[in-house]
Amino acid sequence: MRSRAGSSFRTTTPCAPSARTAQFIRRVPCATDDAWSFLADTGKARQWLFGVEWEFRPGGRFRLPEAGAGIAAEGHIAELHPGQVLGLAAEDGGTVRFEALDASGSARARRDIPN
Repeated sequence: MRSRAGSSFRTTTPCAPSARTAQFIRRVPCATDDAWSFLADTGKARQWLFGVEWEFRPGGRFRLPEAGAGIAAEGHIAELHPGQVLGLAAEDGGTVRFEALDASGSARARRDIPN
């Protein structure tokens, strides 16, 4: 993704919203359209999202054929608001939510992993 000069990925400290969940957040300072293109364009998404194969629609299935140990490799698209939000629900109960623009003005990806 193109980013503003001097910017980079930033990972917040993992926090536990409950005793049963670990949460990781990454922010990517870039234009909303740039961030969304790396999700909506399956060819681009495959390059960075474990070779993702999906039906890019609400309820559509996804599969991550290149995912390693500890990463749920299958699930469904739980939420989709084009240009804004993509929510993935994995079969193991974990979730990933991509927001093209959050309150900080950055694109954001949040991964919740149930213990």
